[in-house]
Amino acid sequence: MQGCPVDLEEAYEQAGLQPPIPLYGDDFDHYLKFKQPLEDHSWQTGMLGAIDVETREVFIDVNLSPERMRFVKAHELMHHVLGHLDFVRNRPCTPAIREQMEDEATFTGVELICPAKLFANAVREETPVGDRTSIAHLRQVAKRFDITLFTGLRRHVETTPQPVALLTARLPRNYRGCGTPRDLWVSGWVK
Repeated sequence: MQGCPVDLEEAYEQAGLQPPIPLYGDDFDHYLKFKQPLEDHSWQTGMLGAIDVETREVFIDVNLSPERMRFVKAHELMHHVLGHLDFVRNRPCTPAIREQMEDEATFTGVELICPAKLFANAVREETPVGDRTSIAHLRQVAKRFDITLFTGLRRHVETTPQPVALLTARLPRNYRGCGTPRDLWVSGWVK
């Protein structure tokens, strides 16, 4: 893939992991509730993937877009690479530690599939000289890296030397367009 240096299937193989196992809706919920040795599952709301601490099997919700699935695969791989599985197997995992490990896996997963320097160079190549970078330019770069536009927008805020403000809002993925959604996800970044 142009612009994207990492083949995740090869990375999984090199890490000694089997390819992720696709799970569908109810099967994914069943795995989270009964396979994971956890007492409190409330933090798992909205989970898109999981890695089994004992078997090191990775499970991915198949209802994701290909771009989102790619990120989730990278995220779960990074839990393994960063040693999070051994850590949680040998110590109690508080919500603060869990949040830190999720942040680490997210940051390194994005860096794995969309390295900051390569992304910044691709944005410069896509944006004509004298023009400001637009959403259309970032959409093209996101396609090149096979990432979501949302991830591309965040990456742009992180990598551009220019001042930028970005506000995004998304409906939960289970929102079906009827009534009022319970949660509207709003994220903002200013640099």
